[in-house]
Amino acid sequence: MNLREKLEFLMERKGITKKADLARAINIPYTTIDNILKRDHFDNVKFSTLEAICEYFNVDLRYLIKDEITDPNYGLSAPADPVLAPDERQLVTDYRAFNEEGKEKVRDYVADLADNPKYKKCAESSLDQEA
Repeated sequence: MNLREKLEFLMERKGITKKADLARAINIPYTTIDNILKRDHFDNVKFSTLEAICEYFNVDLRYLIKDEITDPNYGLSAPADPVLAPDERQLVTDYRAFNEEGKEKVRDYVADLADNPKYKKCAESSLDQEA
């Protein structure tokens, strides 16, 4: 499995259908993603680009660059975020795609929600406690 095939697989697995969407998600120029997919190799690709791709898809760099490694979980100590539900993983993915200003807004909003008891889970309802 070569780099292009792996990147296409990872994009499909994450529901990304357009190279432009991937470029935006990892904050990499579209032409860089397009060139990687067209050239089918990573010659002259910056390490920071490969690192961003690996982080976004939660894969080990060795999986991405070695054709003989076909398991996307290769090198990971555990499956990707095993304790997070899919919607929680999506929140983390979305958060990572924001710039610093966007991340700060998210943190502020979450802090506001956390301060409001209306949005907090109750450990046990009062009816359960009486039973």
